[in-house]
Amino acid sequence: MAVNDNLKKDLVSQLAQSMGFAGEKKSDPSRYDPATGTVYCNGKMFTGAEIESARQYCLQAAEKFESYGDNAANMMRIAAAAIELIQKDSVKSGGTVVIKDEG
Repeated sequence: MAVNDNLKKDLVSQLAQSMGFAGEKKSDPSRYDPATGTVYCNGKMFTGAEIESARQYCLQAAEKFESYGDNAANMMRIAAAAIELIQKDSVKSGGTVVIKDEG
């Protein structure tokens, strides 16, 4: 039976390779580089300027959404606060992982 199982695994592997699937590469752990302000998360890189722009966008959107009477403004404030916490906590911890990987 073990030989048959190995043949199946080899056949599946060869079929996957022929279709262009080389297998999933494990991504590096998410982290924040306090020296540059860059976040590395789920295989993507976000520069300090992009992060600050996103925080500012959230704050501006919170002001715009204030008159809607729903949770939109509050959600944007939460997002801006979360960005600030990631930055502050990461600087305090020396840039160790503070962002949970998805998957």
